[in-house]
Amino acid sequence: MSGRRVRFAPWATLFPSHSTRSSGSRDYALPFSRRRRTHTSGFYPSLSSPSYASRHPRIHNLLTYSRHPIFEFDVSLPPATMTSHFHLSHRAMYEPAIEPPVTRLTLTIPSISWPITVRPSANSAFITVADVFDGIYRSLRVQVTQEEYRSIRSPSDLKRVNRAYEHRYGSIRDSYAAYKERQTGVRRVDFLVRHTRFRGISFSESRGGFTLHLS
Repeated sequence: MSGRRVRFAPWATLFPSHSTRSSGSRDYALPFSRRRRTHTSGFYPSLSSPSYASRHPRIHNLLTYSRHPIFEFDVSLPPATMTSHFHLSHRAMYEPAIEPPVTRLTLTIPSISWPITVRPSANSAFITVADVFDGIYRSLRVQVTQEEYRSIRSPSDLKRVNRAYEHRYGSIRDSYAAYKERQTGVRRVDFLVRHTRFRGISFSESRGGFTLHLS
């Protein structure tokens, strides 16, 4: 069964308070549902717990870390390419990514030195769910500097990064687009060595920040 293509509407679009439900599908319009999600239990305390919510920011359900996330999102590709087998409300994509809402969000990736900084889009007063997906993609599209590339000390690691780079532009079907992508060189996403499947974000109490999980 093929997944649904999730498309982002322009930032200024206003969505109705109700959402359309398709037959046999679940609607993920509510941002911070108190409904138990069994596939996330065990990773961190329930976000609906009053004691936990009073001490920690709450993460939108569409972004919470899970082994089986709602989205199929390859962070090396634009967010518009993500798919889901669930019905997803467009309205939910423009809800706050974090509660209470924030205007700056820093995500760290284990074993990667540079952080990902997410900011609100031009027409938003706070960071939305869509901003997080867009910010991750844009940050990983940044070209690495010569210093960053030379920082790879291990020959085997360097080979894996180069192979990820070759695979990335080689997977583009349009020959001219593939050529242009090849000319831009290695990007930060290549340092992930093709571990580009989005698994969500979680709050790190020890670090006081948020971790981006990929596989």
